[in-house]
Amino acid sequence: MNTHNPITESDESDWIISEFGEWLRSQVHSIDESTEDGKLRKILAGGLNCYGKKMKGFMINGYKFQIMDRDSRLTTQNSGIMVEADGEAYYGKLKDIYELDYYGNYKAILFHCVWVDIQRGVKSDQNVFICVNFSKLMHSGRNLQDDPFIFSSQTKQVFYIEDEIRKGWFHVVKTKPRDLFDLGDELPEVNNDNE
Repeated sequence: MNTHNPITESDESDWIISEFGEWLRSQVHSIDESTEDGKLRKILAGGLNCYGKKMKGFMINGYKFQIMDRDSRLTTQNSGIMVEADGEAYYGKLKDIYELDYYGNYKAILFHCVWVDIQRGVKSDQNVFICVNFSKLMHSGRNLQDDPFIFSSQTKQVFYIEDEIRKGWFHVVKTKPRDLFDLGDELPEVNNDNE
């Protein structure tokens, strides 16, 4: 590091985008594979298969997600998503779904999303309902912090209902996962009096 010209966030972003992948691949030979964590690191550092999948829908954590394009032709809505990070709730819509393949050893599902800017496009109304405006977006993808991708496992599903009075604003309706049941923490007691 040069003390006269400190590294800026932009420099770091440029390095990660342009050189990090190659640097990581050069480190593959020094990774200890004796643990599960080491095996996973080696797989990830080995790089992606050049062929991946692009999907229109995906089910995870009891939610059925579909991309915005598919939702536009249906009466149901499955593209609304929410992620909680750094104490904030982020709201968006699912644009694309990608399956990344690490040569069959590991697969990861990424969601490419359009996100509402939490500073300009999210507000609470008088009844404490959350409203979002999709004309006020963030995460253009130009800078590292503008990354529009998240792992599928990080998401929760929401629905958006347009406000009849304030055009362009949508009420957020949180949903519960399908086919998941809370059976409680305790097991029922078995009566063995008949022995």
